[in-house]
Parts: sequence; C-alpha cells; structure tokens
Amino acid sequence: MWCNSKQRRTAVIGIFLLAGVFLALANKSYSQNQRDPMRPLVSINGQILIAVDDRPSDLILQGILYSPDSASAVISGEILKENDKIGDYMVEKISEKQVILVKGNEKIVLKLEEE
Repeated sequence: MWCNSKQRRTAVIGIFLLAGVFLALANKSYSQNQRDPMRPLVSINGQILIAVDDRPSDLILQGILYSPDSASAVISGEILKENDKIGDYMVEKISEKQVILVKGNEKIVLKLEEE
C-alpha cells in the first residue's frame, strides 16, 4: 500500500473536512446588501477597496406607500419620493417591496423585511 492505516485515516478525514467547507461556501447566498463579488478588492495602485458595509447603517427602510400613480417611502423617519435626497443618496426608484438609492455610480437596494 502507498501508506499505513493512520495516514489513510487522516487523508479521509481531511477530504471530508474540505468537502464540508466547500459545501458550506457553495450554499452561502448573498443578499443585495453584501459586497459585489465582481468588484475588485484592490485597486491598480494597490489600495484596498474593501468596504466594511455597502449599506450605510443609518438608512433603514421603515415602510412604503405604493400605487401606480404615486409612491413614497419612509427611510430613517423621513418620508421620501423618487428623486428626493437623503444624506448623500438620491431615491432613484420606489417599488412595492424595495427602494433603490444612488450615489454617483453606487446603488444600494433597501428591501422591506418579510414577516
């Protein structure tokens, strides 16, 4: 044999551990508020571009009043319509279950939490 039973046992345990890690990573889902996996982590100049949190913690979607003719959202206690500003962000779109905010090229999506 190519190895003794202790080495074989260690190799089998290692394979199962690696398989478990890969399965856990494969089943991890990313919400809209997590980092875009296609965005680079480091710039061409070597600067680290990792954001701690893409969604500012002070922007909390509390409710949406929606009809096809008019829509408004309550974000962090403010009643806003499309094209209104909150902080550095502009309300781009309000739909029945989410609000899209933009700041330059950055977009964040605030979703109503399902109960």
